[in-house]
Amino acid sequence: MRLGIPTDSGIERLVVAGDPVVRATQDFERLFPDVEHALLMLEAPDPLNLESLQATLALEQQLAKIPNGRLIACWLFIRTWVHRPV
Repeated sequence: MRLGIPTDSGIERLVVAGDPVVRATQDFERLFPDVEHALLMLEAPDPLNLESLQATLALEQQLAKIPNGRLIACWLFIRTWVHRPV
């Protein structure tokens, strides 16, 4: 059964609107608005082979075309070797 209690975590609902901290927070949010983030992780059997690198670069170039988007690319290659007895 849903009670219909609203959820609003906005700072103006948590403290008095005239509070200097609230005003400073609102000023900060006007200067640095919240943005959407996405984290993409790619997996390949051999991430350093030419085909994998070309596919990653092609994806990066397509993502860079998103209007008003900002792409930060970090290519990190991690390999895990697991020793399993035969």
